[in-house]
Amino acid sequence: MSLGQVIVVNGTSGAGKTTTITNYAKRSDESYLMFGIDQLMGQLLPVKFSGYGDRAEEGMHFVPVDPDDPESPLEAKIGDVLWQAFAAFHDMIAAASKAGQNVILDHIMFVDPPILQDCIWRLKDVPVTFVSVQPPKDVLFQRLETRTLELPEQYAEEMGETAREDLAKGMQRMIPWFYEAAYKNDCYDLVIDSSKFNPDEVCEQIAQRVAAGPGTAFETLRGRYAQG
Repeated sequence: MSLGQVIVVNGTSGAGKTTTITNYAKRSDESYLMFGIDQLMGQLLPVKFSGYGDRAEEGMHFVPVDPDDPESPLEAKIGDVLWQAFAAFHDMIAAASKAGQNVILDHIMFVDPPILQDCIWRLKDVPVTFVSVQPPKDVLFQRLETRTLELPEQYAEEMGETAREDLAKGMQRMIPWFYEAAYKNDCYDLVIDSSKFNPDEVCEQIAQRVAAGPGTAFETLRGRYAQG
């Protein structure tokens, strides 16, 4: 059985990565499973491990970049529960490919915390095309300022009426760090400025890159980062 193609689409919130994977799977003549970090964080893990849950330090939690200034921009930290979930998430993607299933996923491939390093090694034996959708910072900021947050049902139920407002405030405080961290890696098979192309054009560029042959970015990155 041949391996399924894996397409990893990196980007911040508002960059267009979820729209990209949805449109790509819809357009493709082949079957693609769609995975995403929002799915992992918003549906598969209980809210108590989110940044606003009572066990956030075991999952995703946010702390000031400057410990001496509680009003400074926020950065994300990852606890043991979420690291285990990321390991399982990446292993599931590899297993799907080994079963012959194509997969496209949206992700945030931080170098620090080392989500990228975990992913490149767990997907070592499967074909991966690594894509970054990366609008300019000012465009992204404008998108996030006008964006309506769509909350998973469990968030709304457990966090109450202020959930959307609380999340929006947290996102605004995290943007300066978030943009730099999400795009710190400089090695991809394809980089697309999603402010210059419509969703169909973005998908066409990815399809052309996939058709051109196996991606090499993950192999190059494994040469940079030792297996943990």
